[in-house]
Amino acid sequence: MSFSEWDLLKLDIKNIEHITNPTIEMELFVIKENGDNIQYIKNPSREVQIISLKYKRAQSIQFIENPSEELQLIAVKEYSPNIAFIKDPLPNIQLLAVTDYSWNIRNIKNPIKEAQLLAVKIDGLVIKWIIDPDKDVQMAAIKQNTRSIRYIKNIDIDI
Repeated sequence: MSFSEWDLLKLDIKNIEHITNPTIEMELFVIKENGDNIQYIKNPSREVQIISLKYKRAQSIQFIENPSEELQLIAVKEYSPNIAFIKDPLPNIQLLAVTDYSWNIRNIKNPIKEAQLLAVKIDGLVIKWIIDPDKDVQMAAIKQNTRSIRYIKNIDIDI
């Protein structure tokens, strides 16, 4: 008994890994229940990447190599904690994530100064997650919440 490629997919969506050139229909079938299933597709089409990101709280961005600005934007607009899965988020993507939820700053490896400032102006206590904040960021955090001073390791003496 031989199986068609579709038969293999219907048995287990992970079988797409063994299909040399899956069609777009096959790729869509794999992600239809869960956008994160994109991880089983070797070179997903752009269309499939975009659709996978639009599932509620989908974290499929982590399975997309070198996501474009468009894909980063979709991922963070759909679910801002996705910023954690983007290796080097673009500055505008960092700002979007922090605007939605200031504590997203903790998931940005090297946040730009503007993102740091925005985050601490929303909630000064997030300075806890910023490594070596400069004087401006320290001041903004303390101004927003005086209790944030306890999280500043190397406080600038001029403050």
